Amino acid sequence: MSNSIRTIMAKAYKSVLSNPREAKFAYRMQTHFQKSEKRRKKMLEQEGLEVPPFLISSIVEFIKTLTPDMVKHVVCFGSSAIIKSPVPQMRELLQARGITVSEKEFTCRGSMGPIHSGHPNQKDLDDFRQFIKSTL
Repeated sequence: MSNSIRTIMAKAYKSVLSNPREAKFAYRMQTHFQKSEKRRKKMLEQEGLEVPPFLISSIVEFIKTLTPDMVKHVVCFGSSAIIKSPVPQMRELLQARGITVSEKEFTCRGSMGPIHSGHPNQKDLDDFRQFIKSTL
């Protein structure tokens, strides 16, 4: 489990120890985080693809560093477990920085603990590869 997730879970456990129902939920979440970590390691080994555990906040911080001089054109893609798509938020942030954003976009389900567990799956990855090929 990554250090950031481990820290969050340790703090969560401290606050839920007095509530058995919350403690059970926290335990289930930790189990799913461990599965996600194994999955990210497998993707890194098999495809050389490193997926940070909190990618979306990394993306927002990254977008804030961009300027139109650095980036001429962007195609947005992402996955999400909670919202329908992260693309509109990315598009808005990029356009606010004066960066041209393609109308083409790709979104698939993502997982967050038990929510949509197993996504992105192989079909999602295959669809993403097709999307990339269609944008080149």
